[in-house]
Amino acid sequence: MLWLRKIRIILLFFHQKCYDVQIETEGSGMTSNLQNRGVFSSPGTFSSEHLPLYCELAGIIESNPRFLIDRVYYPGYVVMFVAEGKFFAEQFDILHRMQAGDVMLMDLHEKHRYGSDPDDPCRLLWFHFTGRTAREIFSLVHDAAGPLLHVEDHWLPDRLEEIVTTYREGGTSRFYTTSILAYEVLIRMIQISDTGDRTLSDPRAEELVKTVTRYIETHMDSAIALKELAGAVNLSIYHFSRYFKACTGTSPMAYVLLKKIEKARYELLYSSKSIGQIAASLGFSDQSHLWRTFRQITGMSPGMLRKRST
Repeated sequence: MLWLRKIRIILLFFHQKCYDVQIETEGSGMTSNLQNRGVFSSPGTFSSEHLPLYCELAGIIESNPRFLIDRVYYPGYVVMFVAEGKFFAEQFDILHRMQAGDVMLMDLHEKHRYGSDPDDPCRLLWFHFTGRTAREIFSLVHDAAGPLLHVEDHWLPDRLEEIVTTYREGGTSRFYTTSILAYEVLIRMIQISDTGDRTLSDPRAEELVKTVTRYIETHMDSAIALKELAGAVNLSIYHFSRYFKACTGTSPMAYVLLKKIEKARYELLYSSKSIGQIAASLGFSDQSHLWRTFRQITGMSPGMLRKRST
């Protein structure tokens, strides 16, 4: 799998960097104020200089009905797992209502808001991560898995508990240990998405995707523009693009191409239309345009697929 291979390459680089540097003893990295809130922090100097991705903060929120974060910006990314109770997270005007077993990946550089449900306060396991490769890793995971997943087993929450426990116990090895655990959690999120556990928790998000899909299906013969899709759901191009990608993990125009190639594949297998006719019926500029796009997405040419089916 391409996404997993890319992350493993970065992880290999991470291990090489770990063994190339000398561990320096630093303070515990925990302030009494943070400890009182179940939050443990990683010292910035060593981690930022030597680790391409590291946990900046990690913690557990224990059934606090008043827990609420409402920020315009924070320099990092967060993974949050709801172990018990209910939780909500809001970004790009999308409200996710979460319950036990849900895990959220969020870019904190963008305006965000999240907190516990006062009527059913949650137990939340979480960690912030940052570093030189953090943005790339975030993009890989988000594109593959989206912002919200549901997990049934205990593997992922156990790793999150281990991150918090490692910081609580201290020791210089915690820098490496928690960074490796963070990589493992992010890779696991991609693996979970491949099993079909991905979910859209906001009914508005589901309706938006359905509306866009219907529009694409009824305009297959035209070169669909981004502004047309945004207009179909009454959003600006900017907000529509961000909203759609947050819902699906892919861009609107990439989704259009996927739907058209899906239709082209059906026509190649089950109709007698020529490749040129199929290209025209799907709004491609010419046969070559369809050929290039089809090969890029499926790994084979239209002619090769048709030949294999006969």
